Amino acid sequence: MIKSDLRKQGYSVVEKFPRQSVINTMWVVLTLLISIVTYTAVFFIIGPAIIGGDGLQRDPNAILQIIDSFGLLGYFMLLILSVFLYLFLKLLMTIFFSSKIESIRMKILENKGMPICLCREALKVWQTVLIYLMPVILTYSAMFYLTVSSGFIAEMIIILFFMLIFMAFDLMLVIYVLAVKIKDKPDYISIDHHIYGYTVFNQTYVKFKRKNRKMRSRFLVTGAGKYLENGKFNWKNKN
Repeated sequence: MIKSDLRKQGYSVVEKFPRQSVINTMWVVLTLLISIVTYTAVFFIIGPAIIGGDGLQRDPNAILQIIDSFGLLGYFMLLILSVFLYLFLKLLMTIFFSSKIESIRMKILENKGMPICLCREALKVWQTVLIYLMPVILTYSAMFYLTVSSGFIAEMIIILFFMLIFMAFDLMLVIYVLAVKIKDKPDYISIDHHIYGYTVFNQTYVKFKRKNRKMRSRFLVTGAGKYLENGKFNWKNKN
């Protein structure tokens, strides 16, 4: 939804800028938490199930074979490709929910150095959640599979951890937006500077109370004995 259209329709607009120290702390904690859960799952749940005589067995799938053929360069290329694919998924999801493709662009977040997909529109909360959550789910699943298939080698551990930094950055936004939905109940939300700056839009409602039973609900009687009909200035005298 174009933000200027929402303003014209009478939506209230509130810009919010959470404390950067709080957001940065959440980002670090979430990255470490996801990393601990991921590595624990491999070592204590998935790992023991596929351990062979020489440790974790490798799954010789085509992707790993191609990567191995290039050596360390192959894993570096995988890292770069993973980042671009992750950003492409976010761009694709944003385009899907946006009304104008020209309102979308990729940029580097100021003072953070993180690439983000900026959308200059206000979206529903559930649309915003899907835009950032679906790429996390798809990318995490693919990276987890490759890490386990590789036998949990050091190169894949590093790549997985690097991608977890990106994914935790967006997962933090999802959690924060859901908290905003519970607290402020916005009709639309615009992510202006990732979660470091956002705008909430709420529809305003005007309720008219009848002063007596004989008055029809579409009339608002004033103290001067005049009324306002259907939202238009139609002044008449009662006499």
